[in-house]
Amino acid sequence: MKKTAKLCSLLSNILAWVLCAGALSLWYFGRADGAVSTGAPAAGEAAGTLILSAEDGITGAPLPGVTIVIPEMDLTVVTGDDGTVDPILVPIMQDTLSRYSLERPWGEITLLSYKEGYLDGAIFHVQVWESQTRQGPTLLLFPLSSSTSDQPLSLVEGPHRLWVNALLDAYRPRQEDANAS
Repeated sequence: MKKTAKLCSLLSNILAWVLCAGALSLWYFGRADGAVSTGAPAAGEAAGTLILSAEDGITGAPLPGVTIVIPEMDLTVVTGDDGTVDPILVPIMQDTLSRYSLERPWGEITLLSYKEGYLDGAIFHVQVWESQTRQGPTLLLFPLSSSTSDQPLSLVEGPHRLWVNALLDAYRPRQEDANAS
């Protein structure tokens, strides 16, 4: 009887995890209109272009054969002999969950990178601006060695400095508010 209870508990936990992961994926990768982006932008949809490259993080040498995934687009590309990929047209997906009252004039995506013998990597909040071509970011991959952990390299790209300044100005306490407290 105890084995059956443990098995039921395990299956229940697995089902809960799968449902939670599915809901999280829909929340994170979903779009404001409820659709999930699966590739190139639709005709007339706002888009920007990324030109990506991958390099060895130690030597700076171009890395061919790096798999780059953009989960929001369900897109996978592989770098060529020169460590680059063809330009990628990316739909501008606005962050509908932002707590800030300032509009962001860009969309954001995630870049995941994989290559045998190198640490996996992720860059979050990569900015894509409408009707603009962005050279980069360059993905730096670091070779696995006995002195490295197998933990992925995770980076977060901050918002543009002009937007940050505008946000700081918008929420700056007014002098009369500071005197009232």
